[in-house]
Amino acid sequence: MNEVYNNIALQTGYEHHSKFFYDEYFRNQPRLEREMAKQEELEAEEASEIHKSTVNLNDLYNNIALQTGYEHHSQFFYDEYFRNQPKLEKAMAEQEAQEAEEASEIHKSTVNLNDLYNNIALQTGYEHHSKAWYQRVAEVEEQMAKNAAENERIATEFEAAKNKRATFTDDQGKQQFLVS
Repeated sequence: MNEVYNNIALQTGYEHHSKFFYDEYFRNQPRLEREMAKQEELEAEEASEIHKSTVNLNDLYNNIALQTGYEHHSQFFYDEYFRNQPKLEKAMAEQEAQEAEEASEIHKSTVNLNDLYNNIALQTGYEHHSKAWYQRVAEVEEQMAKNAAENERIATEFEAAKNKRATFTDDQGKQQFLVS
């Protein structure tokens, strides 16, 4: 494996927190959970007190006549609406067209973009990594593929040996006896 990761620093087994942190965390966890539960109960009590109704809604709405089935517009309104709808749509379309025309006049470009960008160097085809980097990636991928094939071979031999209770060859070429 050393040749695969030559000149590449690998960090393995990294623990974000120290053993002291975890010890303190687990030691204090029950107390913190009790305090948090107590705080949540207090907040729930305060919320229920704040939102407690001070008005009896049954008394408030007792003996109030409720009107149902109310039509907001009269039949005359609907007749006029449908009679004038084509005129309204035409007027709205004309207004939208006029607003669009005015907007295009307001936003007309006053800058010649060809003159603006004339003689500006534009970088194209930028390669983020060097050829050496790509070559190294290819080498690592090739070595990893070889290692995967070797691991597959060993696993296959191991399974066969396990079924036969025989020996198998490990990745260093040593004969190993399978004990089940």
